Amino acid sequence: MQSFPEAKHLEPEQLSLLGLPRLFTAGVLLTVLHATCAVSLLAQGGGLGGGLGGFEPSSSYPSDTYFEGLQYYRDGDLPTAVRAFDAALRDTRLDINGRWIDAIPVYAMMAECNWHLGDLAAAHQNLDNVYRLAVAHRGWLGQPEWASVLQGGAVTSRPPGLWPAATAVNRLPIKSRLKFMSGELLTEQVIARGGRIEERNIKIVNVVEIMRGLAVASYRRRMLLGPLAEQDPLTSEALDSTKYPAGLQIPVARTLIGAMRATERFSNHDDKQCLADASKSSVFNNSAHPLSPLAMLCQASVIAESDKPVMAVPLAVGVANMAANLGQYEYVGEAMQLAAGCVDETQAGTIRDASAVAATALLRKSRLASMHCMIAGADAAVTAADLNSAEKMLAEAQAMAARRDVVQPRLQAYGAYVAARIAAAQGGSIGVNQASEVDKAMALMREFALNRKNRNRPLISMPRIYQLQMIGQSIGKQLGGESSDRLLEKYCHNPPIELWRRDPVDALSSMMIDRTLPNTARLEIAAAGKMGPEVLARMDDLLRHRFERRLALGGRLTQVRSLARGDDATIGKEAASFRNKATGGIKTLRAAVLAPPPAGVDGVMLAARQMESLATQVALSRINLPDTMLPPLQYKTAIARIPRDTGLLTFLSVNKRLYATLAAEGKVQFWSVGSVNRIPAEIGRLLKAVGVGKLRGNRMPEDDSWRKDAVKLRRHLFPDDMTITTQKFKHLVIVPDSSLWYLPFEMLPLGDETSDLIGDQISVRYAATPGLAFHPTGMPATSDVVAIAADKFFAPRDIELNESMTQSLADAVTDSIRLPQDLNLPTGLLTDKVGHLLVTAPSVPNLSSPFAISVATYDQKLPDGTLGAWMRFPAKVPESVLLPGFRSAADGAKLGGGEELFLTICALQSAGVRNVMISRWIVGGESTAIALREMLQELPFSGMLASWTRARAILRRSELDPAAEPLLTKADQEITELSGDQPFFWAGYVIAAPFSESELNPPGAGPTNQP
Repeated sequence: MQSFPEAKHLEPEQLSLLGLPRLFTAGVLLTVLHATCAVSLLAQGGGLGGGLGGFEPSSSYPSDTYFEGLQYYRDGDLPTAVRAFDAALRDTRLDINGRWIDAIPVYAMMAECNWHLGDLAAAHQNLDNVYRLAVAHRGWLGQPEWASVLQGGAVTSRPPGLWPAATAVNRLPIKSRLKFMSGELLTEQVIARGGRIEERNIKIVNVVEIMRGLAVASYRRRMLLGPLAEQDPLTSEALDSTKYPAGLQIPVARTLIGAMRATERFSNHDDKQCLADASKSSVFNNSAHPLSPLAMLCQASVIAESDKPVMAVPLAVGVANMAANLGQYEYVGEAMQLAAGCVDETQAGTIRDASAVAATALLRKSRLASMHCMIAGADAAVTAADLNSAEKMLAEAQAMAARRDVVQPRLQAYGAYVAARIAAAQGGSIGVNQASEVDKAMALMREFALNRKNRNRPLISMPRIYQLQMIGQSIGKQLGGESSDRLLEKYCHNPPIELWRRDPVDALSSMMIDRTLPNTARLEIAAAGKMGPEVLARMDDLLRHRFERRLALGGRLTQVRSLARGDDATIGKEAASFRNKATGGIKTLRAAVLAPPPAGVDGVMLAARQMESLATQVALSRINLPDTMLPPLQYKTAIARIPRDTGLLTFLSVNKRLYATLAAEGKVQFWSVGSVNRIPAEIGRLLKAVGVGKLRGNRMPEDDSWRKDAVKLRRHLFPDDMTITTQKFKHLVIVPDSSLWYLPFEMLPLGDETSDLIGDQISVRYAATPGLAFHPTGMPATSDVVAIAADKFFAPRDIELNESMTQSLADAVTDSIRLPQDLNLPTGLLTDKVGHLLVTAPSVPNLSSPFAISVATYDQKLPDGTLGAWMRFPAKVPESVLLPGFRSAADGAKLGGGEELFLTICALQSAGVRNVMISRWIVGGESTAIALREMLQELPFSGMLASWTRARAILRRSELDPAAEPLLTKADQEITELSGDQPFFWAGYVIAAPFSESELNPPGAGPTNQP
């Protein structure tokens, strides 16, 4: 037979030329076959596949290198395993159509290594490769010789060195390496079709391992993509490409395929069918097969997401036993972690013991499994309140992690979470002492979860954060509509309970990240649909998140505190019902809050530390907490409860857009403010016109020309067909945002330049969020005592005059005290000894650490006097806090974003302060003394809003002495008649006070006021 050397020069893409001829003579066909043979034989040497028929007994699909990598992986040496799997990938079969199915388990295990190393982008890419191969080689499940998969009459030996439950597992005698029919009969039609040409031949392929690789990828894909896997077309295509082969009636083969498809169902979020398939296919004749552990693990994971997670525990333990018996050690620890997340304190001891037994037995078989079991056992031991066992098991895991040949960063992060739980149970807490053991453990966890890097390249290591990134990449391209809105909602709020049970590190880290992006997307979806009520509700969500993301554990600790110390009326019916039914830490914490306070400062501080420790334990535990702080807006009932003649005006600035809503009379108007970039300059110009921030020349305006700027700004903010005057309001609650925090809406004219100001006709107050306007965060004070913490404020250059003015405030109140003279306590420990607190001292916030600011000057160096300390226990704080010396960016050279005002008000109200008065700019002097003196007289009786309204009116009618106003310049001293009616003296104060119960439900109110 003549050879054709020229055929050796054909490139792979030139093979398609073999399909050009339509009619063949015998000689031409023979020539083509010879050329094909030469190319095929050449391809075999180049890794392109088998020859023209025959039998390949020496080939291994996948290669032996793959199993070497698997051993390194189970030993815990991830870098070496990665190198081995890279080599195994090079050994896989490759042709012009890409890789063959023997690459499926290699890609799957590479993804597993990426997962544990914290490189989720690489893991996702490898998982995609697995599914693409399954789709590209659709129908390959019909090619193995399934009749020989079950070795009839074979007896499987019991694996040595395992615990009794694992040894007792019946193992099905499965033959993994099966004959595999590859290629097809060469016909004229096949040759004419062109492309990859391979004659039918028989290979020996480890079919079961390839199927297991697909199952591994399917399980991990669900863990990685979460809800996004449900909408992933590749997941559906892979499931469709692995259907049962037509005519396959071999029961054991259908069982193996059914188990694999159960994991694919799990990946596709078809949980109902996953349970059905796993129940039928996880075992065969009461014996485990190589796909049993993964099928049962998917089954247990689905049950863990139900309202009866304890039912998943025996399944998870069964997975651990099966996996150990079958040598799939990596899933022993995975199953034990799931079990530890599903048990309560009564059953946790069982998982602790089972994990300890498994860890000991697998110490020489798989360091990965042993280390994972030790951490899961320690986790369960903490739940069982067995701290001694927890410390011992975690120490053993840490010692193993310190080995040079063990690299397991994800497990170390899980261990850090368990270490934080142990430290909290031993009396530690978060944030009280920066060097606490809880803080150190959480720092280690955050380092992996939020700051993972590879050669200075930032990596995303946590699944939920990775999913958020994917959503961010899709925004503006595919997202929009009701389905997208439902998907985004899952990422705007707290992580689901099943995530806590499965991976608490993922759940915690997802609370600590910035979730502005999905919240903004939901807001823009509602805005695009002109859905006013939904826009208002999503404004509230976004504003609450801006505060919560600045707190420890993303606000979770604050939720625990408010749940424990809030009265039923302040936390709401649902939260109160949850608390009343709660057991364990929440019940203990609530009892501690209700207990009589200890005697002495030391006793109060000790009790507070103990409560903080309890709160930290609850925050780190696997429970879903109701949203109580900041209180969410129940917009469907809240809008209807807005009192008559009252409006709720809300602004929100996102993505260079300013959205606004006005809720009144049971309806919500929505509009978008244009030319947003001009607003800060317009506010700054108006403030300068009335004297704010001026350092040269006269501070006081010579005329009312500032009214022109005020009218222009009002027209910019409100549309022409919707003005405040048309609504005839008597009361207005304003939720500002960004630079609008520096704008006193009270000084905007209602009409033209000569008209009354808004503050002349409408009672104006502010709220940091719409929810705070409706939900008081604290109960009315039980004490009428007004405490005054003073510094050089009214007359900084005249100590005697300053003291005289300060004492005049104290004398104006029936029951007043001076701090620290009469009560030497940090402001964070005043408890209910004080009903109202006035701080007359300059206060400059620091946005890099907004809660480290001291509330009063005298407790600047005391840790219990900061805003952060106010948010911690003890539970009781004054009803009202007045901060007339707060200096915001309104008094600076350039306006800021309003965060200092927003965060300070939120912090005080989340601590339980009901009403807050805070200044945009500091005035001081006689004018401030007049207003505060009049206000304090009525504050304990009339409330903050009414007392301030009266005080402001008196101030505006008062004649002032320029020499008694320290901020006035030398040029201002020549003014002969200075009135408190100048906006500089009265407009800089923000009153943040919620609706009272009498306002929301006035006597004789009609149906419009009912929820």
